Amino acid sequence: MTARLRAALAAGYAAGALLAAGAGGEPRDPRSAEVLRLDCAAGPVRSDLTLFGNGTLRLREGEAGAEELHLAELGRDVFDAYVRRLRAEALDDGLAPPPSVDGPWTQSCVLTLDVPAGPAGSVGFSGFDSLSLPLARVVAIARELTVVARTSARVAGLDPAYEPVAGDVLLHRDGSRYRVHGLTADGRGVELTGIEQPLTLYVPLEALTELFLGLEETRRW
Repeated sequence: MTARLRAALAAGYAAGALLAAGAGGEPRDPRSAEVLRLDCAAGPVRSDLTLFGNGTLRLREGEAGAEELHLAELGRDVFDAYVRRLRAEALDDGLAPPPSVDGPWTQSCVLTLDVPAGPAGSVGFSGFDSLSLPLARVVAIARELTVVARTSARVAGLDPAYEPVAGDVLLHRDGSRYRVHGLTADGRGVELTGIEQPLTLYVPLEALTELFLGLEETRRW
């Protein structure tokens, strides 16, 4: 069990209850707002599924350091139907019991929700726990979305002919987004800054297609 998952599990059990009605707060960009996330690990193998507020599905799975990335898009009607299903679950008393079995190869999961006008919060559980019916249904929805991400993943890849323009937003292979600031002084590289994380990258032009999956936004059209 990873330290992060163990800490999340401990926090969830100490709280005694989770997932109360959705939290308020400032509106967020739906492209980065995480409506549902199920992050599971068993030994070195991980499966991390995220549903974003714009209908994007991101699935990272595989051995640590060698995860495969799957991306898929839900249509508006399909996305809204999943949100309605999540809203229908009353999870204020849906906390899982302490793990019945623990060990380095026992699957440990953290489920995080921030459903618009619905449940919000995080809960940890293991693969051997008996979940409440509402929580089990939400986990089943997450597993369903995992299959959708695997089977409906869009073909990812940055056009080899792509020429970077300031303001373009590129999708990195780790699922994060970077905005193009412009070419480096020698014209042989690109300066990019992270949108979700405060990082600056300097990437050789010939390496763009290796590091980035596609063009998310552009101001040229």
